[in-house]
Amino acid sequence: MNLPPWQEIDARMRAIGAPATASETHGVLCGLLCMGERGARAAWLRQSLGTGSAPPPLDALYGETLRQLDDATFDFQLLLPDDDTDLAERTAALADWCGGFSFGVGLTSGGRGELPAEAAEFVGDVTEIARASIDDALADDTDEEAYAEVVEYVRMGALLVRTECGARAG
Repeated sequence: MNLPPWQEIDARMRAIGAPATASETHGVLCGLLCMGERGARAAWLRQSLGTGSAPPPLDALYGETLRQLDDATFDFQLLLPDDDTDLAERTAALADWCGGFSFGVGLTSGGRGELPAEAAEFVGDVTEIARASIDDALADDTDEEAYAEVVEYVRMGALLVRTECGARAG
């Protein structure tokens, strides 16, 4: 199974006037889940939607994200626009995801200060990636390759944080 399409989540977030973007919302969720936060679903909904209930595509997003994070085949995906979307928009969505992830980690008790060294380094990197932007008019094939490499780094780093920190809350 896959995450609901970014476009579907993005449209739903806009329709309900959510304060966060689709990618940022997924990043917050992943940060909470990777840290093993008890009550992650409730905290995620409160922070992302300002409510305790989720429309169906967000329920599906939560369930599939949790499944992917715990999948032994490393099938985890970031909720980002597809490759047909211009690079500037994809980069902005990746930056939003990273900002959300950092925020989700920060919401957990202890936050980054109590992370194992590799996880803390990754969260620092993600915080820097959250500042990324690109001028699509100047983008070339090297930028596409760099984007793909950063997405893969973030994806694997989130799994590292889940492995090193997710079990602490049981």
